[in-house]
Amino acid sequence: MFTDDDQTERGCSPAATLDPHELASGAYRTLVRHVDDLALVVLHAAEAALIRDAADACLFDDEDAVQRVAAACELLARLSEFGRLGAYAAARLSDELVAVDGASRRLAARFA
Repeated sequence: MFTDDDQTERGCSPAATLDPHELASGAYRTLVRHVDDLALVVLHAAEAALIRDAADACLFDDEDAVQRVAAACELLARLSEFGRLGAYAAARLSDELVAVDGASRRLAARFA
């Protein structure tokens, strides 16, 4: 499910051009794939949707993206706390969600 080859799968390499749009869409694809994998056995449909919606909000530069990411990260922390999701998986999904946000146009424009 979670491999060290995720960056390679997204087509990223040290020599690759770091375009914020490509980074965001690569991070988004990785997150959605992992959420879909977990939705089969661990996540309820509403929980998976909340995480996906947060990623969508980041990718599409929604005004409430920060609040959605916070809600999704809180959900992941609770799932880990209650033993429904391993600590590693919860941290990895949180990191992936933040990567979508960190690579979004909203943040890229802010630092340009």
